[in-house]
Amino acid sequence: MKGGDSRVYGKLSERLRAGGVLYGTFVETGHPVVVDVAGNAGMDFVVVDLEHGMITLDEVENMVRAADACGIEVVVRVPGVDESLIGRLLDAGAGGVQVPRVSTKGETEAAVATTRYAPAGRRGYFPLSRAARFGGADKNEHIARSNAGCLAVVQIEGVEGARNVAEIMTVPGLDVLFIGPYDLSMSMGFPGQVQHPQVVQAMSDVVARARSSRVAVGIFADTPEAARKWLDQGVRYMTVGIDTDLLGGAYRHILSELGVRS
Repeated sequence: MKGGDSRVYGKLSERLRAGGVLYGTFVETGHPVVVDVAGNAGMDFVVVDLEHGMITLDEVENMVRAADACGIEVVVRVPGVDESLIGRLLDAGAGGVQVPRVSTKGETEAAVATTRYAPAGRRGYFPLSRAARFGGADKNEHIARSNAGCLAVVQIEGVEGARNVAEIMTVPGLDVLFIGPYDLSMSMGFPGQVQHPQVVQAMSDVVARARSSRVAVGIFADTPEAARKWLDQGVRYMTVGIDTDLLGGAYRHILSELGVRS
């Protein structure tokens, strides 16, 4: 008898399509305990960062197992559109992928295609993957479930991408249009100044244009205070903080309170 599947895979896309708001955080540390802690704290998802983090594929797989155990999902930020890498991550059971530096409709189509089986995309099929329960899943059920449940996220991080938002949002299968504040500030000539009025206005314009579409808007915020402002504007895929920064901030606060560091 084939085993059941108690994992939460697909819940993120279901909730977004129903108009819900998701809360997550970025993870740079390649250890499943970080995912376990985030899940038990109540986060909906974590974004495991393979663009900037030094995380291996083995570590990602163990982080996905931890996510399954604590009831959240793992979205992996990949370095770019790499069909082989994205296929392996999804085969390991990742709930979705987040592709950085997307600027055009064509780039978006290429990114989304890597997350979907034919005819919706060109993801390679391996019936013995972990995501397919090592052959225990019904093939047709697995394909349909994967195409419907895998979260496809593209990051708008430059002036060109912001200008092309209307076209990008028309791509079938795209779930989230994610604004990268820091790289957008670099592209606009205000390096790291994510609170600069022109940068804030550019991000608000993207949120406003995307809000009326079927595609959810996502963004990164350093603090809950910053996050609230974007939630009020209609952001529904909210990432707050980074594990290493949160841990470092807690240590600095302890030392400051003890008078050791100012």
